[in-house]
Amino acid sequence: MSHINSTPASEVAPPSTRRRWRAYGVAVIVAVALICAWFIGPESALWAASQNRPVRDFPVVTLQSLGSTNTYSDIEGALGDQLRSKYPIVKFLNEAALTSTGLTFSSRMTNGSPFPAFFPTAGIDTNLFYGEEFTPPCSRDGEVMRSGMAKWESALDAAGKRGLYLIPPNKSTVMLDTENPWANALMSCSIAGRTDLIDIASEFSSLRLISPDEVRAESPNPSYWSGDTHWNSASADALVTAIHERFAGVAIDPAQDIAPHEIEKPQDLLFMLGIDRRLSATSAHPSDDSVNLTETSTKNGSRLWKFETVGAPESAPTALLIVDSFVYATDITAKLLSQFKSGYMIQWTGLEELANLEPADVIILESVERASYGRFALLGKPELLDYIARPAK
Repeated sequence: MSHINSTPASEVAPPSTRRRWRAYGVAVIVAVALICAWFIGPESALWAASQNRPVRDFPVVTLQSLGSTNTYSDIEGALGDQLRSKYPIVKFLNEAALTSTGLTFSSRMTNGSPFPAFFPTAGIDTNLFYGEEFTPPCSRDGEVMRSGMAKWESALDAAGKRGLYLIPPNKSTVMLDTENPWANALMSCSIAGRTDLIDIASEFSSLRLISPDEVRAESPNPSYWSGDTHWNSASADALVTAIHERFAGVAIDPAQDIAPHEIEKPQDLLFMLGIDRRLSATSAHPSDDSVNLTETSTKNGSRLWKFETVGAPESAPTALLIVDSFVYATDITAKLLSQFKSGYMIQWTGLEELANLEPADVIILESVERASYGRFALLGKPELLDYIARPAK
């Protein structure tokens, strides 16, 4: 009888033990993968940058703060910002969704339709609209808006100064197809809000709305960047035209356009989806050198520019311009500022800085439609009213 080799039963691990070790192995692999997610990938700051905000820092933990739910929310937010794998994963999923359906996974933006268009020809160039164009008008306060305008105009009259509040339209106001029932419903608050703005503009002469037709006349095809909230450089000429018409005989002829040159535009809506896609376009606007534009820092981080127009007559007025990205995120800045001899341009978040600036003859405010509803209240801020009251040199 042949000898049969066999392993003693005592040396063979029972099935339950083998299953347990397999489970441990899977758990270890998953744990390592999760840990690696914080260390493998692009710079963690990209996730916060895609949402236009600073990286969240870990809170200072004390015995007292351990009793607050905010502490744990702050820790969770800080951990999320350090997750290096988040940005590329979000980019992949959103890029795949846009390319295959024309829709996004983010509630912060829409293409104006609730239904997918499978494998649309536009693909990654699908025209997107910012969600905040539809929500702020819903909570507008007509009384606050009118009160702000009244304080602003009273201050101008008392100081004997000229002022103008310019409101460019939202991208959706100009480009969204309101014949589409879904898009029309989406725009309900925006349409009502713009009606309020038109009514207020009829009551206050210093409020000037840039109409959709004015934007289309400057740049009909298209007026705004496809993956961005902003109008293009040609459309922004509507601001220059509006100022020059209002201050005819006071403002200087704007700087002449120069030879066409290429500019590059980041797409902010796509970047919020993790997609860093830049488009090139041709522009003929003058460069910042024509107004000796220089930028300085402020205490709260707001952007502040000083300018002095080359060759401006001594009799030309000075100006302060309080603006948002519809000015400084286009290359319209030099052409816009060149209508004045010298002065400053500052973001809305920098009003507290006005006390440190020389007073000006003309005050220009610019705010895109979606943000304007909340900014009417700022027209009564003491920092702005005190600045207007100070006599220009």
